[in-house]
Amino acid sequence: MAEGKTGKTLLEVEIDAGLAAEAAARGVDLSATLEEALTRLTAADQGAEWRRRNTPALEAYDRHIEGDGLWSDGLRTW
Repeated sequence: MAEGKTGKTLLEVEIDAGLAAEAAARGVDLSATLEEALTRLTAADQGAEWRRRNTPALEAYDRHIEGDGLWSDGLRTW
């Protein structure tokens, strides 16, 4: 992978020839499309990883609220 002056990396990828032709015919920017897809995939994976790492703390907090209630329970008027 060679990094250019733009901070981007030049990659060689292989995709279905028919799909590439269809995308080109429709004016699809493959670089932008791949970058957007990778951004979404990595963000979703980071969120899932965060949830896995923090599940014990989230469950402990839920148990605390179920047992002791919220600090504001006595202050609400509704």
